Amino acid sequence: MQTQQPPQTHSVWSGFHKKALKERQTQLRLAFPSLFGPQPSVSASAASSSASSSSSAAAACTADSHDATAPQAHADPFPLAPIHNDVADNMIENCVGTLGVPIGLALNFVVDGDPLVVPMVIEEPSVVAAVSGAAKTLCSASVSGLGFHSHTSDRNVIYAQVQMLDIPDASIDRAIDAVRAESDTILRIANEFCASMQKRGGGAIAVSVRKIRRSRPVLVAASARSAAAPEAQRAVGDPDPSLASYWLVVHVHIDVCDAMGANCASTVAEGVAPYLARITGGRIGFRIVSNLATERIATGRFRVPTSRLAYKGVPGDQVAERIVEAYEWACDDPYRAITNNKGIMNGIDAVAVATGQDWRAIEASAHAWAALGSRLDAATSSTANAARDQPSSAYRPLARYWIEAPSPESTPKPSDIREPMLCGELSLPICVGTSGGVLKTNPVYQYTLGMMGHPSSKRLAAILACVGLAQNFAALRALSTEGIQRGHMSLHARNIAIASGAPAHAIQECVAYMVERGRITTLAAQEYLAAHRLQTQISMLGLPGSRDSASARRMSVPLSMFFFEETPLQLPSTSSHASNGQPVASDRVTLNIAFASYSSQPVHIELTSSSLLVSRDPLVESLFGTKNFGWINAVPGLLDRVQLQSMTGGSRRSNKMLSKKLKLLSVLLNILTRRLLALHPEETDEFIESILAVEDSSRNAGGGTSSADSASSSHFARLDASGTSGIGSAVDETRTRHLSDSGLFRVDAYKAIDKIRARSGPNAETLLVGIPLFLALWQVFQYRVSQWVGDASLAQDLLDEQRHVIETLVAVLPVPANSGIPTVSLSGAGAAVSVGVADKALALQHVCSVLDMHAARFQSTLFLLCDAISMDAPAAASDTGGASAFAADGGTRLWTQQLRVVGKRLGREQAVAHDLAADRLRRDLELVRSPGGGVSHSGDLRGPGVRVVNAFLSWLVVVRGWTLEQVLLTDMRRDAGGVSGGVRDAMTDFVRDVSHGDAEDDDGLDWTSAMGDDAKRVVRLYRKYYDVLDLFE
Repeated sequence: MQTQQPPQTHSVWSGFHKKALKERQTQLRLAFPSLFGPQPSVSASAASSSASSSSSAAAACTADSHDATAPQAHADPFPLAPIHNDVADNMIENCVGTLGVPIGLALNFVVDGDPLVVPMVIEEPSVVAAVSGAAKTLCSASVSGLGFHSHTSDRNVIYAQVQMLDIPDASIDRAIDAVRAESDTILRIANEFCASMQKRGGGAIAVSVRKIRRSRPVLVAASARSAAAPEAQRAVGDPDPSLASYWLVVHVHIDVCDAMGANCASTVAEGVAPYLARITGGRIGFRIVSNLATERIATGRFRVPTSRLAYKGVPGDQVAERIVEAYEWACDDPYRAITNNKGIMNGIDAVAVATGQDWRAIEASAHAWAALGSRLDAATSSTANAARDQPSSAYRPLARYWIEAPSPESTPKPSDIREPMLCGELSLPICVGTSGGVLKTNPVYQYTLGMMGHPSSKRLAAILACVGLAQNFAALRALSTEGIQRGHMSLHARNIAIASGAPAHAIQECVAYMVERGRITTLAAQEYLAAHRLQTQISMLGLPGSRDSASARRMSVPLSMFFFEETPLQLPSTSSHASNGQPVASDRVTLNIAFASYSSQPVHIELTSSSLLVSRDPLVESLFGTKNFGWINAVPGLLDRVQLQSMTGGSRRSNKMLSKKLKLLSVLLNILTRRLLALHPEETDEFIESILAVEDSSRNAGGGTSSADSASSSHFARLDASGTSGIGSAVDETRTRHLSDSGLFRVDAYKAIDKIRARSGPNAETLLVGIPLFLALWQVFQYRVSQWVGDASLAQDLLDEQRHVIETLVAVLPVPANSGIPTVSLSGAGAAVSVGVADKALALQHVCSVLDMHAARFQSTLFLLCDAISMDAPAAASDTGGASAFAADGGTRLWTQQLRVVGKRLGREQAVAHDLAADRLRRDLELVRSPGGGVSHSGDLRGPGVRVVNAFLSWLVVVRGWTLEQVLLTDMRRDAGGVSGGVRDAMTDFVRDVSHGDAEDDDGLDWTSAMGDDAKRVVRLYRKYYDVLDLFE
């Protein structure tokens, strides 16, 4: 594990495509707080108020209603959303609505050394993924380390064109001389029509004139020749002798600063036209902007070693050679060149649309440049006519590629290249603007441009060129290796799944089903949906929140990042491995969590196999204790081993990875909560209490739990007798409403710890990093459950159970008054004093209650509910319930009730086995012996000092009457003799004492019949894993 930086293996944007939509939006709020504002939040006082009336709710939708103290039932939507109909109606004529198109983020771009996030608006699959992958390759392999290099023209010059007609051939040269002679006057008049542009440092700067040979169009169609007068009957294509031989076109060159400039140019053209007519003697023709701005060229370049270009099993030098070969073909074949350039424009147009540019003008200019390019002569028409004469070779690819050979070894220099380099370059005219025009009409553009740092128009043009080059490289690389269809069709399968009616939470698993079978068809998608009855499930849940403008805070440091990547401990038994024998990356659990820490510098925590090779980091050890990468990496495999294979419902689905990630998120939350409670008990308890209060208030506003629950000051008081969270114990229709309006979604990562960050003391950095990371992990858990778990009842059970686990971690079990039971037995002075508990039955009852709390912290119920995600709910009644119990929601309610029963018992069995394991006992005793250490008899994990919760140790002290000193001096090996008849006898008595209940749960459901022998198999695995089988047999 490491937090060192640089170098940094993974960025905060890696894995972005695997995150839930709401999770991505939250990351944008954290990465650009001054742009998007803070994470939507609800203040505790506002949240505890009653829900707003309909009138106030309507007022909350207005632009000025973001009062931090006003209770709001729903949040403002994320600002990257379609414009309001009223705005749209004033933008165009005959408006009837708006059309939504996805906004994606192209990642991994570095341009001239500056990392960039580039927004793209496009409906075509694979474009955003392809350009992001290409940028990652090219920027990470850049020889200079600066990524793409860019260059733009010195000034943003656009042309105002004025066409002068009816000038005889004999007079045209005189007209040209007159224009040139009067250029100063023409410029003065032009600047009168763009005075504001001139004040900003731009304006009309030059005048040029073009004499263009006039082609001879067909004036009389063949079908009309018989009806025409004899004198008008000319052969098709004959010149009209009455026409002049040339067009005379005057260009006024205008520096439009950061504007696109089309309106300005057209205004200038109309303004100078009368004076041009007077000095040339011609008739005024068209006065309009030209979208071919040949003095507004943007260029993007890259230069990377060919050895870094290996892709899909093809060596890098071959990839480079094939890309150059593809370029050369496009140079000779316009049929290929047009498709090549279309791919370039996929990227350029998508960014142009996202940033409010005239993408049609950019597209037209690009294709004109491809047809004429450097052959364009602004003064004459000869090259244009020549290009027209050879259409088969005129249209060229916009980007070019070449390979630089290594420098001769005989004369090495520091600047020499030591290996072949693939070089790519894209140059084209790009007219864009970052001020004026439609940019102020649509508020979305302030966000899309803001994500790029509000670039100047020249900088934006350079970014467009680099995106176009990366897009082209991605396409050529794919075509040169595996072909473009494999990756494209995987993404195209999403559209098929959507068109087939797949709900949002099931789209990815439906895609996996089609890809695995090689059938990307509507029929295949419908087969999958019908097999799992997903067509009746809910669609993607909306995730509203609220906005509190008073909580805005500007980030002073970049985002911190937590990254985990599973390293398989052994090869899988299935065929899910690559040709080299290694497990494929898609089978590995990876987590990339961006969060906003309050540490002085951004923290990058990486839990990977390579992290074991670096020196230990004190901060990481404080956050995770002894749970290093090796321990955490083993968790997914261990959980797979104890997964119930016979869960009612039978058929499995293709979303097991979601289940594994949710389990790992919960485990990380568990570890982090324990560590924070041990190091910063007061601050952590206060923070979690505030988070739970926000959750409660959100539910109460929606008609959920009573205010008495949220008003309770004791965490454990919120746990009912069955160990189930009181909030989640009743399964009813209100859950769907609660699910989409979870209070945790509204917690502002900055505001929530304002009080915490003011604290100082030992290990302050652990608090300032740990609390934001804790919040981020919990939010990510909720985001993914809410978006990708389709059954609302199961999703709510998952959210409730995760909350229940957090509640039990911070819970403190009240000790019966006057019972003689201490809350904690401390080492040191007093350890030799025996606890005098007269009522042994009361003492045993208390130890069993500690055991129940301890068992809930093992998350067994949560893990079963996670497994249920990849299983179909039963379609009919089981032996444990009637058909009516399943009718309401396809059997999920009774099914999850069974899972809770089994999960509670499995957690208890695991806790007993865990607390009796010899290595765990020795570890716990070492912790008790540490300064301030002790055995907690109330389940309290808080410091100061280490508080060990071990039901067996508590039983020895409270029920058996051993002194803590006796416990500490005892060798916990079961074959050892010792105090009170030996450890083995004590353990056997403990197992008998705590197995006080029968096989039925408090809800009257038999846990063994619910899952049968399968549950017993898992219990046996627990006991075998902890090496305590002999105590139960």
